Amino acid sequence: MRQAERVILAVDSSKFGRRALVRLASLADIDALVTDRLPDEHIVALLHRHGVSIHC
Repeated sequence: MRQAERVILAVDSSKFGRRALVRLASLADIDALVTDRLPDEHIVALLHRHGVSIHC
């Protein structure tokens, strides 16, 4: 990911609000999120604060 021009994260909406055992990156490392359904407003606001575009 360090050498990528863009980092795109594909996430199924069932993963929103859940904790993971492994952390691969911070939100600052992600450029775009692709998902099947928009997350809750507080998650959308957090993503936008970090400059992550959301594609549903």
